[in-house]
Amino acid sequence: MPTSFRTTLTVALQYNVYEKEIRFYTEVSPKSPIRVPSLIYSDYDSDARKYILILEDCSCYKMVDQIEGLNYEQLFALKARL
Repeated sequence: MPTSFRTTLTVALQYNVYEKEIRFYTEVSPKSPIRVPSLIYSDYDSDARKYILILEDCSCYKMVDQIEGLNYEQLFALKARL
């Protein structure tokens, strides 16, 4: 759902962020080899500025630092699961 912070909402609407995110999960992610949260439900009406995106709960997974990346142990554990 859209943010309630006016400044952030203004920027998001200006750049169609909500529509792009919904379109990613409906059009791109099903074809992607990269694991992303599963789409549960999405809908939008850009004229009315109403958006909703419900995704799989991934809170059980550990977040990896995007700058540092995986350490050896994390990489080895990930490789073992594949």
